[in-house]
Amino acid sequence: MRLWDDLTADIGLDLGFRRCGLVYATHDEAVLARWESWREITREGRPGSKSRCAVAIAPGKIGALMTDNRGRARRAPKGRGVFLNPDEQLRLEWRCARLIALYANLNDEARWEEVAALFAEDGVLLRPTAPDVPIAGREAILAAFRARPARKTRHVCSNVVIDVDGPAHARGVSAMLLYTGDGPPAVGWFRDRFVLTPDGWRFAERHGSLSFGG
Repeated sequence: MRLWDDLTADIGLDLGFRRCGLVYATHDEAVLARWESWREITREGRPGSKSRCAVAIAPGKIGALMTDNRGRARRAPKGRGVFLNPDEQLRLEWRCARLIALYANLNDEARWEEVAALFAEDGVLLRPTAPDVPIAGREAILAAFRARPARKTRHVCSNVVIDVDGPAHARGVSAMLLYTGDGPPAVGWFRDRFVLTPDGWRFAERHGSLSFGG
């Protein structure tokens, strides 16, 4: 890195070179502690070397270690943002929005096992028709769907907005129309929390409510 500094000084021009740190993301305090420990070791540099290594840790809501452009590390306040490039953020938003569409389609086809599989193992569902009655756990959600009387439905979801909270967490809101062929459709919404699991993105919570109808 001194090469760039010396060259800039020799020719008197800014070559655009900037020092920067690394960025890691986590929501786990234990992982954060390990990375902090690693940072303390690496910042000392190797014996006989003038190089330094600094790590910026961005866990979203837990706290962070940030570096300035010279590698000096400091603890950042809790709630600091999450470092995702725009392409990755769009991918995460698409994956979560797809869960919303899958929930509607699979629900209409009465494919209950696949509907339940959209939830994390400890996921929670609050139906629009019973927004104050949580159904906790994938198995309980499956049992609740299996207990429903057979009926024909068509769910229409729109106005989907996904907010990414980090590489493994997101929130969403969507409008919902439910057609049953019996009178006007029910109109409501879902507020969702999403989590990245070993099996991919899943609902951590679906909280539904009716605006009118139903």
